[in-house]
Amino acid sequence: MIEWVLVDTNIFVEIFRNKDAILQKLIDSFDETCINTIIYLELVRGELNKKRYAEMEDYLSQYKLLHLTPTICQMSLELMRQFRLTNGLDFPDALIAATCLEHNLFLYTKNQKHFKFIPNLKII
Repeated sequence: MIEWVLVDTNIFVEIFRNKDAILQKLIDSFDETCINTIIYLELVRGELNKKRYAEMEDYLSQYKLLHLTPTICQMSLELMRQFRLTNGLDFPDALIAATCLEHNLFLYTKNQKHFKFIPNLKII
């Protein structure tokens, strides 16, 4: 069984857009579901309706929020140096990957191609 998982932005977008109960059940089955600051910001940045913004914040509050640390930022810089030119790694994905590596988390994403080249990153 998978215990600690960081859920990527694209999974939540799928849940919100399509009211995907199956994805929600899968997320609920993890022992601990986490998001990081980048995922949180990506999800709330486009919501301009105050009521839906509040609903989004309320929904996200059920997940453990992992803040960026100096170690995660440094690790993401190293990932960018290593994979930006060769694999097109962008800074939000570097921060997401570094968070997973630092906390030894699985990453649940629909965009595996954005991460599959990162050593030791566990992807669902």
